[in-house]
Amino acid sequence: MQIHLNPRNVSLTDALRAFVSEKLARLDELAGDIVTAHVVFQHADTAAADRRFCVKVRLAVGGKDVFASDLDADLYAAIDKVSAKLARRLRKRKTRLLDQRESHSRDAARSRDDQAMTDAFMKTKILVVDDDSSVLAALTGVLKSEGYDVRHALNGHEALVAFHTLPDIDLVLLDLNMPVKGGWDTFERLTAINPLLPIIIITARPDQQSLAAAAGVGALMEKPLDIPLLLETMQQLLAEPPATRVARLVGRHPHPASAGSTRC
Repeated sequence: MQIHLNPRNVSLTDALRAFVSEKLARLDELAGDIVTAHVVFQHADTAAADRRFCVKVRLAVGGKDVFASDLDADLYAAIDKVSAKLARRLRKRKTRLLDQRESHSRDAARSRDDQAMTDAFMKTKILVVDDDSSVLAALTGVLKSEGYDVRHALNGHEALVAFHTLPDIDLVLLDLNMPVKGGWDTFERLTAINPLLPIIIITARPDQQSLAAAAGVGALMEKPLDIPLLLETMQQLLAEPPATRVARLVGRHPHPASAGSTRC
């Protein structure tokens, strides 16, 4: 902190300089960012006895300067008065800055939360239905790494509950061989709720292509899964126009089989 002392009709003694420096050092401890301090001492012989000395101090800090002045018959008392005023103003300033920082931190945290919610809302939501927990874990990891929002169910009943709870599911990966409620039964229930919902049947059962085509399934993939082909098929179905889905459901839009996957 640079100190500029400007005495007017006042003798600047070493004792006065040390007294002022001590007061300013305490103020700097309070503020923490005083750059310069301009101090004016003024003595007026014509002033009333109790207002003979005037002290003015301007502190250059981050943002708006802080200023105070006062009068007293005793110069040191006038300095004490000004120092007390400045201390109160610096405390108020410090409290205001802390409140602003906390507010900015809350706003930033809220903004991050809002962005996270927006990102989650904007992500394509995939429901994976399979009674094999290892398959669920593997598919969930792959799909999340591709930017999908993944939900999962261990059987058809859980799938229907999840679908009612989260009606904005964009695509379903559905295993056929499951307990409680089987794959085809679940498929019929899901398509009854949303006929345009893209569903990819995943199965280890042989000879399911014709049944899948007749049911209007979006695609059928046989285990073990070809992950790159699965991802490509998902992208194609998600980009598919509604009219194409309707045509497939009524049996007017068959697709040829390819490498372990059948677009039905």
